[in-house]
Amino acid sequence: MATEALLRVAHGLDVVPGDETEMALMRTVEGPPDYRARLTDLDARLREMDAHGQDMTLLSLNPPGVQPYAVADTVPPTREFSDAPAAIVRCHPGRFGGLATVAPQDPVAAAAEMERAMGPRAQRHHAQLAHWRAVPGRAGFRATADRRC
Repeated sequence: MATEALLRVAHGLDVVPGDETEMALMRTVEGPPDYRARLTDLDARLREMDAHGQDMTLLSLNPPGVQPYAVADTVPPTREFSDAPAAIVRCHPGRFGGLATVAPQDPVAAAAEMERAMGPRAQRHHAQLAHWRAVPGRAGFRATADRRC
């Protein structure tokens, strides 16, 4: 899930060297209006869910997340990227769950954002650490934390 504001922020960031081609390919998905609406239009998402008999879905920041950006550029907007799905979950708790966004390039900031996102106001909101390959010699990882209501 994305919003026009989140896409503007992400598109304003410089991509780390080596990820330019992947980013260009991913951004082509955001271009056509029907695809973009699936990322940004909550009402359209709800209509599509209803049409397919889908009761609930999980929201997260759309790929590529924050991984292809420099640490200094990535950490500041992660709170905004986490709060967007959390707000939708609060408005539609029976329809959506959410994943917070963390910047695994900065483990200390990632842990702090996970703690904040998993705090008492989050309820049905989950946090996720996504694949990280930004630092040579570090293995990629995927870990999900879940706070039950």
